[in-house]
Amino acid sequence: MSMPNIALVCGGFTDEYAISIKSAELFLENLSAEKYNVFKLILDQNGWEAFDSNGDEVKINESNFTLELNGNFQEIDAVVNTIHGTPGEDGKLQGYFDVLGIKYLGSNVLSSSLSFNKGFCNHFLEKQGILVPNSKLIYEVDDLNVDQIIAELSLPCFVKPNDAGSSLGVSKVKSKEELLPAVELAFSVGQRVLVESSVQGLELTCGVVKKGGIPTAVAVTEIQFDAEFFDYEAKYNSSTTQEITPARIDQTTYDECMNLSVDIYKKLGCSGFFRADYILHEGELFLIEVNTVPGMSKASLLPQMLDYAGLKVNVLLDEEIAHLIDK
Repeated sequence: MSMPNIALVCGGFTDEYAISIKSAELFLENLSAEKYNVFKLILDQNGWEAFDSNGDEVKINESNFTLELNGNFQEIDAVVNTIHGTPGEDGKLQGYFDVLGIKYLGSNVLSSSLSFNKGFCNHFLEKQGILVPNSKLIYEVDDLNVDQIIAELSLPCFVKPNDAGSSLGVSKVKSKEELLPAVELAFSVGQRVLVESSVQGLELTCGVVKKGGIPTAVAVTEIQFDAEFFDYEAKYNSSTTQEITPARIDQTTYDECMNLSVDIYKKLGCSGFFRADYILHEGELFLIEVNTVPGMSKASLLPQMLDYAGLKVNVLLDEEIAHLIDK
Protein backbone atom coordinates (compact mmCIF):
# COMPACT_ATOMS: atom_id res chain seq x y z
CA MET A 1 0.00 0.00 0.00
CA SER A 2 1.37 3.41 -0.98
CA MET A 3 1.97 6.06 1.65
CA PRO A 4 -0.78 8.68 2.13
CA ASN A 5 -0.30 12.06 0.48
CA ILE A 6 -0.55 14.77 3.15
CA ALA A 7 -0.90 18.45 2.27
CA LEU A 8 0.49 20.75 4.94
CA VAL A 9 -1.27 24.03 4.21
CA CYS A 10 0.15 27.32 5.50
CA GLY A 11 0.35 31.06 4.73
CA GLY A 12 -2.91 32.96 4.42
CA PHE A 13 -4.06 36.49 3.68
CA THR A 14 -3.32 38.30 6.94
CA ASP A 15 -0.42 39.54 9.04
CA GLU A 16 -0.46 36.13 10.73
CA TYR A 17 1.20 34.70 7.60
CA ALA A 18 4.63 34.52 9.25
CA ILE A 19 3.25 32.75 12.32
CA SER A 20 1.54 30.21 10.07
CA ILE A 21 4.81 29.45 8.31
CA LYS A 22 6.49 28.81 11.68
CA SER A 23 3.60 26.57 12.77
CA ALA A 24 4.02 24.58 9.56
CA GLU A 25 7.71 24.03 10.37
CA LEU A 26 6.83 22.29 13.65
CA PHE A 27 4.24 20.11 11.92
CA LEU A 28 6.75 19.21 9.22
CA GLU A 29 9.09 17.92 11.91
CA ASN A 30 6.29 15.74 13.26
CA LEU A 31 4.95 14.24 10.03
CA SER A 32 7.14 11.21 9.48
CA ALA A 33 8.65 10.82 6.01
CA GLU A 34 8.47 7.07 6.62
CA LYS A 35 4.67 7.22 6.97
CA TYR A 36 3.58 10.03 4.65
CA ASN A 37 4.37 11.82 1.43
CA VAL A 38 4.24 15.36 2.81
CA PHE A 39 3.73 18.35 0.52
CA LYS A 40 4.01 21.89 1.81
CA LEU A 41 1.38 24.12 0.22
CA ILE A 42 1.70 27.87 0.70
CA LEU A 43 -1.31 30.09 0.03
CA ASP A 44 -1.18 33.86 -0.39
CA GLN A 45 -3.06 36.49 -2.37
CA ASN A 46 -1.42 35.23 -5.57
CA GLY A 47 -2.67 31.65 -5.14
CA TRP A 48 -1.02 28.36 -4.22
CA GLU A 49 2.57 27.17 -4.37
CA ALA A 50 3.32 23.49 -3.70
CA PHE A 51 6.60 21.84 -2.72
CA ASP A 52 7.59 18.21 -2.19
CA SER A 53 9.65 16.89 0.72
CA ASN A 54 12.86 17.85 -1.09
CA GLY A 55 11.72 21.46 -1.43
CA ASP A 56 11.19 21.13 -5.19
CA GLU A 57 8.16 22.93 -6.57
CA VAL A 58 5.34 20.78 -7.92
CA LYS A 59 2.32 21.79 -9.97
CA ILE A 60 -1.06 22.02 -8.29
CA ASN A 61 -4.41 21.81 -10.04
CA GLU A 62 -6.56 24.21 -8.03
CA SER A 63 -9.81 23.02 -9.65
CA ASN A 64 -9.60 19.64 -7.90
CA PHE A 65 -6.62 20.14 -5.53
CA THR A 66 -4.46 17.44 -7.06
CA LEU A 67 -0.67 17.51 -7.48
CA GLU A 68 1.21 16.73 -10.70
CA LEU A 69 4.10 14.34 -10.07
CA ASN A 70 6.10 12.86 -12.93
CA GLY A 71 3.31 13.64 -15.36
CA ASN A 72 0.62 12.05 -13.16
CA PHE A 73 -1.93 13.83 -11.00
CA GLN A 74 -2.13 12.49 -7.46
CA GLU A 75 -4.91 13.09 -4.98
CA ILE A 76 -4.41 14.46 -1.47
CA ASP A 77 -5.48 11.98 1.20
CA ALA A 78 -5.65 14.50 4.06
CA VAL A 79 -4.94 18.17 4.74
CA VAL A 80 -3.19 19.53 7.83
CA ASN A 81 -4.17 23.18 8.01
CA THR A 82 -1.96 25.73 9.80
CA ILE A 83 -3.39 28.94 8.31
CA HIS A 84 -4.25 31.34 11.15
CA GLY A 85 -6.91 33.90 10.35
CA THR A 86 -8.58 34.02 6.95
CA PRO A 87 -9.09 31.83 4.97
CA GLY A 88 -7.86 28.93 7.10
CA GLU A 89 -9.52 29.63 10.46
CA ASP A 90 -12.82 31.21 9.42
CA GLY A 91 -14.35 28.31 7.49
CA LYS A 92 -13.57 29.44 3.94
CA LEU A 93 -10.86 26.87 3.30
CA GLN A 94 -12.89 24.17 5.01
CA GLY A 95 -15.79 24.91 2.63
CA TYR A 96 -13.44 24.64 -0.36
CA PHE A 97 -12.23 21.24 0.81
CA ASP A 98 -15.77 20.06 1.56
CA VAL A 99 -16.89 20.93 -1.98
CA LEU A 100 -13.96 18.96 -3.40
CA GLY A 101 -14.49 16.05 -1.02
CA ILE A 102 -11.03 16.41 0.56
CA LYS A 103 -10.53 15.32 4.16
CA TYR A 104 -8.88 17.71 6.60
CA LEU A 105 -7.80 17.85 10.23
CA GLY A 106 -9.55 20.29 12.50
CA SER A 107 -12.91 21.97 12.83
CA ASN A 108 -15.54 22.00 10.10
CA VAL A 109 -17.08 25.00 8.32
CA LEU A 110 -19.70 25.83 10.93
CA SER A 111 -17.42 25.41 13.95
CA SER A 112 -14.64 27.40 12.30
CA SER A 113 -16.79 30.31 11.12
CA LEU A 114 -18.69 30.58 14.41
CA SER A 115 -15.54 30.36 16.55
CA PHE A 116 -13.73 32.94 14.43
CA ASN A 117 -16.55 35.48 14.75
CA LYS A 118 -15.83 36.72 18.28
CA GLY A 119 -19.14 38.53 18.81
CA PHE A 120 -21.38 35.75 17.50
CA CYS A 121 -19.32 33.09 19.27
CA ASN A 122 -19.50 34.85 22.64
CA HIS A 123 -23.23 35.45 22.23
CA PHE A 124 -23.79 31.78 21.41
CA LEU A 125 -21.70 30.55 24.34
CA GLU A 126 -23.25 33.05 26.75
CA LYS A 127 -26.62 31.45 25.98
CA GLN A 128 -25.00 28.13 26.94
CA GLY A 129 -24.04 29.48 30.36
CA ILE A 130 -20.43 30.49 29.61
CA LEU A 131 -19.25 33.74 31.23
CA VAL A 132 -18.08 36.34 28.68
CA PRO A 133 -17.43 40.09 28.97
CA ASN A 134 -20.26 42.46 28.03
CA SER A 135 -19.81 43.63 24.46
CA LYS A 136 -21.26 45.55 21.55
CA LEU A 137 -20.80 44.65 17.87
CA ILE A 138 -20.16 47.55 15.48
CA TYR A 139 -21.02 46.92 11.82
CA GLU A 140 -19.84 50.27 10.40
CA VAL A 141 -17.91 53.24 11.76
CA ASP A 142 -21.02 55.37 11.20
CA ASP A 143 -22.92 53.11 13.63
CA LEU A 144 -20.66 54.10 16.50
CA ASN A 145 -22.40 56.03 19.25
CA VAL A 146 -19.53 56.90 21.57
CA ASP A 147 -21.64 58.08 24.50
CA GLN A 148 -23.94 55.05 24.35
CA ILE A 149 -21.00 52.61 24.20
CA ILE A 150 -19.34 54.20 27.22
CA ALA A 151 -22.64 54.23 29.13
CA GLU A 152 -23.16 50.51 28.40
CA LEU A 153 -19.60 49.18 28.77
CA SER A 154 -17.76 51.83 30.84
CA LEU A 155 -14.10 52.76 30.54
CA PRO A 156 -11.60 51.32 30.10
CA CYS A 157 -12.84 48.99 27.38
CA PHE A 158 -11.28 46.92 24.63
CA VAL A 159 -11.79 47.43 20.91
CA LYS A 160 -10.91 44.54 18.64
CA PRO A 161 -11.60 43.29 15.11
CA ASN A 162 -14.43 40.79 15.30
CA ASP A 163 -12.69 38.47 12.86
CA ALA A 164 -8.91 38.53 13.34
CA GLY A 165 -6.36 36.80 15.54
CA SER A 166 -3.04 37.35 17.32
CA SER A 167 -4.43 40.55 18.90
CA LEU A 168 -3.98 42.41 15.61
CA GLY A 169 -5.78 45.77 15.61
CA VAL A 170 -6.72 45.54 19.31
CA SER A 171 -6.71 48.64 21.54
CA LYS A 172 -7.37 49.34 25.19
CA VAL A 173 -9.44 52.52 25.34
CA LYS A 174 -9.18 54.65 28.49
CA SER A 175 -10.86 57.88 27.37
CA LYS A 176 -13.81 58.98 25.26
CA GLU A 177 -11.45 60.57 22.71
CA GLU A 178 -9.63 57.28 22.10
CA LEU A 179 -12.72 55.27 21.15
CA LEU A 180 -13.26 56.39 17.54
CA PRO A 181 -9.57 56.03 16.49
CA ALA A 182 -9.51 52.58 18.09
CA VAL A 183 -12.63 51.52 16.18
CA GLU A 184 -11.14 52.85 12.92
CA LEU A 185 -7.94 50.88 13.59
CA ALA A 186 -9.92 47.69 14.21
CA PHE A 187 -11.90 48.23 10.99
CA SER A 188 -8.60 48.43 9.10
CA VAL A 189 -8.01 44.80 10.12
CA GLY A 190 -11.51 43.27 10.25
CA GLN A 191 -14.93 43.66 8.65
CA ARG A 192 -16.76 44.18 11.94
CA VAL A 193 -15.59 45.50 15.29
CA LEU A 194 -16.27 44.30 18.82
CA VAL A 195 -16.19 46.71 21.75
CA GLU A 196 -15.83 44.78 24.98
CA SER A 197 -15.97 45.72 28.65
CA SER A 198 -12.67 45.39 30.47
CA VAL A 199 -12.49 42.40 32.79
CA GLN A 200 -9.42 42.70 35.00
CA GLY A 201 -7.56 39.67 36.30
CA LEU A 202 -5.07 36.94 35.55
CA GLU A 203 -4.85 35.83 31.92
CA LEU A 204 -5.08 32.06 31.44
CA THR A 205 -5.19 29.82 28.41
CA CYS A 206 -5.98 26.13 28.00
CA GLY A 207 -5.40 23.80 25.07
CA VAL A 208 -7.65 20.94 23.96
CA VAL A 209 -6.75 18.09 21.60
CA LYS A 210 -8.30 14.79 20.63
CA LYS A 211 -6.56 11.89 22.30
CA GLY A 212 -7.82 8.48 21.26
CA GLY A 213 -10.74 10.29 19.62
CA ILE A 214 -11.76 11.93 22.93
CA PRO A 215 -11.53 15.73 23.49
CA THR A 216 -8.88 16.14 26.17
CA ALA A 217 -7.67 19.26 27.97
CA VAL A 218 -3.89 19.57 27.83
CA ALA A 219 -2.86 22.07 30.52
CA VAL A 220 -3.56 25.56 31.80
CA THR A 221 -0.94 28.26 31.19
CA GLU A 222 -0.68 31.54 33.08
CA ILE A 223 0.43 34.59 31.12
CA GLN A 224 2.29 37.47 32.79
CA PHE A 225 3.18 40.57 30.76
CA ASP A 226 4.18 44.19 31.25
CA ALA A 227 2.06 45.61 28.42
CA GLU A 228 -1.44 47.06 28.90
CA PHE A 229 -2.80 43.79 27.52
CA PHE A 230 -1.54 40.66 25.77
CA ASP A 231 -1.12 42.32 22.35
CA TYR A 232 0.90 41.19 19.31
CA GLU A 233 4.14 42.68 20.67
CA ALA A 234 3.65 41.03 24.07
CA LYS A 235 2.87 37.70 22.41
CA TYR A 236 5.72 37.51 19.94
CA ASN A 237 8.35 40.17 20.56
CA SER A 238 8.52 40.97 24.28
CA SER A 239 11.39 39.66 26.39
CA THR A 240 9.43 40.29 29.62
CA THR A 241 6.35 38.18 28.83
CA GLN A 242 6.19 35.00 30.92
CA GLU A 243 4.13 31.96 29.95
CA ILE A 244 3.99 29.66 32.98
CA THR A 245 2.77 26.07 32.73
CA PRO A 246 1.12 24.88 34.88
CA ALA A 247 -0.65 28.07 35.92
CA ARG A 248 -0.05 29.05 39.54
CA ILE A 249 -3.70 28.88 40.57
CA ASP A 250 -5.57 26.71 43.04
CA GLN A 251 -6.36 23.16 41.96
CA THR A 252 -10.12 23.71 41.93
CA THR A 253 -9.84 26.63 39.49
CA TYR A 254 -7.25 24.73 37.43
CA ASP A 255 -9.58 21.75 37.04
CA GLU A 256 -12.53 24.04 36.30
CA CYS A 257 -10.56 25.70 33.48
CA MET A 258 -9.63 22.29 32.03
CA ASN A 259 -13.23 21.04 32.16
CA LEU A 260 -14.66 24.30 30.85
CA SER A 261 -12.32 24.26 27.85
CA VAL A 262 -13.44 20.76 26.86
CA ASP A 263 -17.06 21.82 27.34
CA ILE A 264 -16.61 24.83 25.04
CA TYR A 265 -14.80 22.64 22.48
CA LYS A 266 -17.79 20.28 22.44
CA LYS A 267 -20.42 23.04 22.41
CA LEU A 268 -18.78 24.61 19.35
CA GLY A 269 -18.42 21.21 17.64
CA CYS A 270 -14.67 21.65 17.27
CA SER A 271 -12.07 19.09 16.27
CA GLY A 272 -8.29 18.90 16.13
CA PHE A 273 -6.06 21.38 17.98
CA PHE A 274 -7.82 24.12 19.97
CA ARG A 275 -7.10 26.77 22.58
CA ALA A 276 -9.39 28.87 24.79
CA ASP A 277 -8.26 32.12 26.45
CA TYR A 278 -9.66 33.43 29.73
CA ILE A 279 -9.46 36.15 32.35
CA LEU A 280 -9.71 34.94 35.93
CA HIS A 281 -11.71 37.72 37.58
CA GLU A 282 -12.67 37.50 41.27
CA GLY A 283 -12.54 33.72 41.17
CA GLU A 284 -14.59 33.36 37.96
CA LEU A 285 -13.39 32.40 34.48
CA PHE A 286 -14.43 34.78 31.72
CA LEU A 287 -13.89 33.46 28.20
CA ILE A 288 -12.08 36.00 26.01
CA GLU A 289 -11.81 34.05 22.76
CA VAL A 290 -11.21 30.64 21.22
CA ASN A 291 -8.70 29.55 18.58
CA THR A 292 -9.48 26.66 16.22
CA VAL A 293 -6.09 26.97 14.47
CA PRO A 294 -3.86 27.96 17.39
CA GLY A 295 -0.23 28.88 16.90
CA MET A 296 2.01 25.80 16.75
CA SER A 297 5.47 27.31 16.45
CA LYS A 298 7.99 26.21 19.04
CA ALA A 299 7.39 29.49 20.88
CA SER A 300 3.59 29.15 20.81
CA LEU A 301 1.44 28.39 23.83
CA LEU A 302 -0.11 25.06 22.86
CA PRO A 303 3.21 23.29 22.09
CA GLN A 304 4.45 24.42 25.52
CA MET A 305 1.36 22.84 27.11
CA LEU A 306 1.85 19.64 25.14
CA ASP A 307 5.47 19.40 26.29
CA TYR A 308 4.39 19.83 29.91
CA ALA A 309 1.64 17.20 29.58
CA GLY A 310 3.94 14.71 27.84
CA LEU A 311 1.77 14.64 24.72
CA LYS A 312 3.64 14.20 21.44
CA VAL A 313 2.54 16.21 18.40
CA ASN A 314 3.54 13.36 16.04
CA VAL A 315 1.37 10.86 17.94
CA LEU A 316 -1.63 13.21 17.93
CA LEU A 317 -1.20 13.87 14.20
CA ASP A 318 -0.87 10.14 13.45
CA GLU A 319 -4.11 9.43 15.33
CA GLU A 320 -6.02 12.21 13.57
CA ILE A 321 -4.74 11.27 10.10
CA ALA A 322 -5.48 7.58 10.64
CA HIS A 323 -9.04 8.45 11.71
CA LEU A 324 -9.57 10.60 8.61
CA ILE A 325 -8.15 8.12 6.13
CA ASP A 326 -10.05 5.18 7.65
CA LYS A 327 -13.41 6.99 7.37
